[in-house]
Amino acid sequence: HAARQEFERVVQGGAAPSEVADLAVTLSDRLDKMLAEAALAPSVSEAARLIKSGSVTVAGVVQREVKLAAPLAPATLVKVGKHRFARLISR
Repeated sequence: HAARQEFERVVQGGAAPSEVADLAVTLSDRLDKMLAEAALAPSVSEAARLIKSGSVTVAGVVQREVKLAAPLAPATLVKVGKHRFARLISR
């Protein structure tokens, strides 16, 4: 029953899962480099393509620029694509 509720909330409702992996990265103003370092994208260029296509959300806000306007807060929730979630923490 709990698994069904989690599925409905995450997959059908688009919310973040209850358990999200913490990935240590070197914090930077370049989101594409952080995504590649965290293995959320296979390369920096693929991360840039995902960002520019609107497939990356940082703290609930869609990002379309590879360069961040402000530094990431500690333990920022990032979503790549429809179902890949991670919390980026400082290395």
